[in-house]
Amino acid sequence: MEKIGIYFHPETFQAVKPLGEIELTGSLPDFEYRRGVIRGSHQDTLELRSTGIEQFTSVHDGEYIDSIVKLSRGEKAEITISMECQQLYYFIPGYEYSLGGVCAAVDTMKSASKERAYCYALPSHHAYPAKGHGYCLLNTLAAGVRYAQSQGFRNNLIVDWDHHHGDGTQTIFEYDRTVHQISIHSAIDIYMGMMRAHKLGTTTYGEKVGHRNIPVLDVHYDEAFFNECEMEGEYYRHDTCLARFREALEDLPFAPDMIWIFDGHDAHREDLGADVARWDYDDFALLTKAVLDISRKYCCPVLSMPGGGYRNHVSLQCMNQHIELLETYGK
Repeated sequence: MEKIGIYFHPETFQAVKPLGEIELTGSLPDFEYRRGVIRGSHQDTLELRSTGIEQFTSVHDGEYIDSIVKLSRGEKAEITISMECQQLYYFIPGYEYSLGGVCAAVDTMKSASKERAYCYALPSHHAYPAKGHGYCLLNTLAAGVRYAQSQGFRNNLIVDWDHHHGDGTQTIFEYDRTVHQISIHSAIDIYMGMMRAHKLGTTTYGEKVGHRNIPVLDVHYDEAFFNECEMEGEYYRHDTCLARFREALEDLPFAPDMIWIFDGHDAHREDLGADVARWDYDDFALLTKAVLDISRKYCCPVLSMPGGGYRNHVSLQCMNQHIELLETYGK
């Protein structure tokens, strides 16, 4: 039995028109560059698969999906998306192949031919039911969870260690007792522009809606600042957040049938995490090992996909290390 399912097919970045005619912004070109580099050292072991765009209606409003389809055809449509999501609607095939890979991985886990998988997919954790932002137009992770549930994996644990809060995923699964997200993230960041969005990442709001947030303070802020902004709750520093993360893994609301990882690398000290989490490569290894220990405790599969990252050398090393641990740790 192959130890891990790998999905790095180039179709995950396929668009409905030539890439040269699409104005890619921010980190998206780097995201595709890293996929190509990693694929050179990790052979695909999962079949190439595409779903229909309609499968995203399991987590997104139908009108929102319809608007994305219309925009991809050059038609006019009303839609709520941030500037960095503009033109991502041309990547419908990429999203369909991204979700297809996730579904293919789930199927191998159902048949017990794979216990772990790493699926390259377009960014997803900031996508709400009817809104896209932070380079996330559609939430592949959330749609994957719904597919897993349709295949018998009822209780799903999501672990998100991206520098930015997994706000879209949390919102999709608010008050859902079959899905629990642990998000360890910067307490305040540029993608969460409005104060209301920042509040979604507090420990207080997370507990209210059935999830676990671990907001990490920038060295330039203290707890008093957040309390004055009516963002009450507990906050952590770089030297306390990992211990809290381990505690959260040991205090789950259910025995998970499946674990999902949103493997962001931007909390590294050489990326956005310099004044926040300050993690190094050893810390990312500890995060991975902690989750794999929990998966062994509950005898459940693990499916991971990449999150954010703005320094290619950091993301490439983190990803390679993460995949190697998925392949070898505890085996």
